Amino acid sequence: MENKKKNATSDYRVEGFGDGLRNLHTPEIMRDCIRGRYWESPARVELFITAVRLADDFKRRGFSQQKTLEIIQERLTAKFNLVKPESLKQIETALNWVYKKQDHPLTCSGALWNEGLCHKATTRCRFNEIDSENRQFVKKLNPIIPPAAVDKYLEGLHPTEALFARWTYLEFLRLEQEHNLLPGNPKEPIYIGFRAIAARVAMRNKTLSYDRHTACNSVRLLEDNGFIKTVFKGTPGTMRRKANGYIRLTPISLKYNSESQIGAHICVQGSKTAKNEA
Repeated sequence: MENKKKNATSDYRVEGFGDGLRNLHTPEIMRDCIRGRYWESPARVELFITAVRLADDFKRRGFSQQKTLEIIQERLTAKFNLVKPESLKQIETALNWVYKKQDHPLTCSGALWNEGLCHKATTRCRFNEIDSENRQFVKKLNPIIPPAAVDKYLEGLHPTEALFARWTYLEFLRLEQEHNLLPGNPKEPIYIGFRAIAARVAMRNKTLSYDRHTACNSVRLLEDNGFIKTVFKGTPGTMRRKANGYIRLTPISLKYNSESQIGAHICVQGSKTAKNEA
């Protein structure tokens, strides 16, 4: 009877009744994607990442680090029969990283999507709706026009080279917005190959002179001058081919929280408020 009551209490906590302040804009339940993979059916070989993902969700809902540690250790000990001190220490290390060092919480367009856990393509999800609503503010800060620094640099290039580089940069901007990605966030790269870039740019600008070779040169030019960055190196081949992953280097802060009150002070690095909140 006592065990049943204890488990019921744990489940009750998981439903969102934490001991900290809760954001009214935050759904007070665990994400379904996190619940299914890491709470209900965790894998022993993924102990560290399981603790990280669960801790991220508890932190999002206002649980203190100590309370989160108690709940996760209780759950994973029951699931895996953990008795070795090093296993419990691994969970504690994961929580320390989430609460003290993690720059960017989980988002529907980041790790959850890249790891194949996100349900947004097939199921309505309130978490994704909140995230999408908040990202509209970020989109407004990034209209599809090259920043002044890019235009100023391109003025010194050969006209054709400058035109191609400008088209390429604009395509990255469009891809960013099409996929609802946070600009400058290495956890949400733009995955695309040179052939795909060439096809998009050539079709949009109705030209045959922009090909794969041109796309490659333009991307390298933009990267060499600090306007974009490769954060994931793709793999060639027909079976395992994977496109490169890029981000635009922008002043957007990595401290973006998908469910917080979004405003300019958390979107621009270097501001006094952003430094105070970091």
